[in-house]
Amino acid sequence: MKSYSRKKHRSMSVKIFLNFIFLAVIFWFSYKIQSFLVYENLKDLIDILKNASAMIFTIVGIWLAYIYPNAITAIVKPGSVEYIAGEQDARRIEMLVGIIVTSAVVIIGIVLFFVIKTAFSGLEFYAQNVKYIKPFGFAVIFFLSYLQITSIGKVIVSNVMFINDFHTKLNDRKIEDQM
Repeated sequence: MKSYSRKKHRSMSVKIFLNFIFLAVIFWFSYKIQSFLVYENLKDLIDILKNASAMIFTIVGIWLAYIYPNAITAIVKPGSVEYIAGEQDARRIEMLVGIIVTSAVVIIGIVLFFVIKTAFSGLEFYAQNVKYIKPFGFAVIFFLSYLQITSIGKVIVSNVMFINDFHTKLNDRKIEDQM
């Protein structure tokens, strides 16, 4: 079990590192094309991110609570659940919780974007540093979009896994019935 935990930790560290590299590339790209970037063009993207995050956060949360109620109990009352399910279910629960966390991070990122925009856009500091702040803001929204797309991809993968498991169980039941 410790080996699995170390591999998981190492895998998570690599993903975080790659995400920071990706964010840096997005910032560099935004900096290079900032003359074409207009805030008005971000409004639709931000609305889509808000709606998708809220939808995923809600639907996946309900799905997790319905399919794995023990997992929810473990989250709400740590130490109260001794048994959740097999390793396959544990991976699926990790993926679903990861999707929920990512969607929450996207929502928080959007809120912080608007708080910072509201607080600083009228200041002289912003006017003097718009060359750096503007591409950073766009890079943050582009990165949040990337996170949201990966969350949606994970929802798709999770649904495909569910259908595969469902058909496997149906086939196993048919085989048992034939014997």
